[in-house]
Amino acid sequence: MIPLLAGGRAAVRINDIRMGGPIQTNAQQASYLVADILPPPANIIEADLEATLLRQRPGNLMVRKDKLAALRKDFETSNQHWRKSTIEPGIRNALTNDA
Repeated sequence: MIPLLAGGRAAVRINDIRMGGPIQTNAQQASYLVADILPPPANIIEADLEATLLRQRPGNLMVRKDKLAALRKDFETSNQHWRKSTIEPGIRNALTNDA
């Protein structure tokens, strides 16, 4: 009976650590999170730069408009990715709502 229980427990633990299992998936999500926020994403920094340039030269609205739209799309794509992720809810909320 004990070997059967030990075998069952081992099978559960192996499932936890296998590729695609919960431990590997959480570690992969954490890596993606770090890659997405450190250093700050270009779509955030560039948007600030574009807004500053537009403020300095309002006549360049048409030049900046397309770039700002593309940066907004990149931001929204990243935001939607994190909204659907399985990371810890507090971190997910900070990334998707608080940011």
